[in-house]
Amino acid sequence: MLSSSNIKAIILNYNSASETIQLYHQLKSFNYNFLSILVIDNASNKHDVEFLKNSISKSELILNQKNLGYAGGNNIGIELSIKENFDYTLILNPDIRLDKETIPELLSRCNDTDKIAAIGPRICYRENPNLIFSDGGFVDKKLGYLSFHLNYNKLVDEVKNDYPINEVDYVNGSCFLINNKVINLIGKLRDDFFLYYEETEWCLRAKKNGYLVIVNSEALAYHLSSNKKAIYHYYTTRNRLLLAKIEKKYYIQTRNRILKNLLKMLIDNVLNKKNVNLYLMAKIKGFISAIFTTI
Repeated sequence: MLSSSNIKAIILNYNSASETIQLYHQLKSFNYNFLSILVIDNASNKHDVEFLKNSISKSELILNQKNLGYAGGNNIGIELSIKENFDYTLILNPDIRLDKETIPELLSRCNDTDKIAAIGPRICYRENPNLIFSDGGFVDKKLGYLSFHLNYNKLVDEVKNDYPINEVDYVNGSCFLINNKVINLIGKLRDDFFLYYEETEWCLRAKKNGYLVIVNSEALAYHLSSNKKAIYHYYTTRNRLLLAKIEKKYYIQTRNRILKNLLKMLIDNVLNKKNVNLYLMAKIKGFISAIFTTI
């Protein structure tokens, strides 16, 4: 029964107060008796902070004094969730919107077995709800820990849904329901990742410990697409290599593959007499950081 388990929902905000508040009110409108909501701000600008303070109950708002990243910010919520004896923690990005049935559907699947470490919904685009963004993802370790979203940019009608419950390598971190018992056993998200790949690393860690990571494509969430900035390219390059370093297997191959691709892009820039763009510089810096980071 749904009433037998409870969830602490965490919305981590960083300069996205309008989106965060809309999601907060959407969750409130569902009137779930098993859900508690907590908004955590990661040292946003003053306007954002004031907007949050004027719109969200003080008991449901934490204002960090510095930006702790996705992992660090959400870990604060995870710690509270465990301390307050919640069974599950639901991590949500501010731009996510849910159907009313989404969270109960995810929770009911978790209640079927205690072997599920994390479960996520099918994520579609808010601007095009018939287009799939992610049905969870897989990691190709032999190709240098390349991660890819299952059914990415496929139309919903094109994808057969005979088996809506599928095991994956990772659940997309924008909507991520985690079993707190598993967190107690294997640890929280890695703070040192800061942004990107932290949910991937955690899910792979859970699978190594014999747990399941699944996506229920009958449960739906919707997110906004966005342009990727230099910080994205820095952390995805860095953390992809850190993930290989943590797992040890294929680290050398991953390092060499990323280095080869960076050199190719750099040579293309030189041959075409272009200035090295911010994105390429961010990737190079991320690669260098990973090389010299001790895990």
